[in-house]
Amino acid sequence: MHPKSDPKPATARKAETLGFSLLELLITIFLIGVIATAGYPKLMEYAQQTRTEQEARAIFEDLSLVRQAAISSGMGLTSFNLIKLPTENFVSSYELKAPDNSDIRTIFMDQAIGPPVNSYRRDLKQRKVCIPLPNNIPASTTAMLTVHFDKNGIVTNDPTNAPELRFRVCPLLDDGVNPPQPLAGTSYESWEIAIERPSDASPGRLILRRVP
Repeated sequence: MHPKSDPKPATARKAETLGFSLLELLITIFLIGVIATAGYPKLMEYAQQTRTEQEARAIFEDLSLVRQAAISSGMGLTSFNLIKLPTENFVSSYELKAPDNSDIRTIFMDQAIGPPVNSYRRDLKQRKVCIPLPNNIPASTTAMLTVHFDKNGIVTNDPTNAPELRFRVCPLLDDGVNPPQPLAGTSYESWEIAIERPSDASPGRLILRRVP
């Protein structure tokens, strides 16, 4: 008498041997968690660097807009006003002004300041970036830094004797508990906006570049 044969086909029996045991599944989940945890700080750093680059390009475009407005109007001075609060040592917002002191742009600005200021400003703290004050500007006394462009697109009030007037855009550390502080000089990348002095070789370009 023949032994009772297994009614299941060979393919079904083979399929039963495939798959993961509970222990293998737990080990896999554990390893994925370790890898994800180790990569999280790098992911957050990359996100911050991307945000800083986007905001630096937006500020650069606004500065270019102010300069172009001066050239297009052919009269008076346009102003790029960088504003800081008395309790802070960095620029936390800015505004764009035409020769008649009206706003060059109101859209894409975050703050509408009512009378008597009547200004539209871009809030940098809301975007987790800031502009540290240049070394030659007293942080404790200056509430507004103004860059004037004339009809030729040249800065008329550069207080430095350097070949370029520079502003750095860097991440802002704001945890909601401690006073906000720029993250300049850290592992995070910063960006720099430079305004060249006019020379025989250049009419005075605007430059955006990454800095360590």
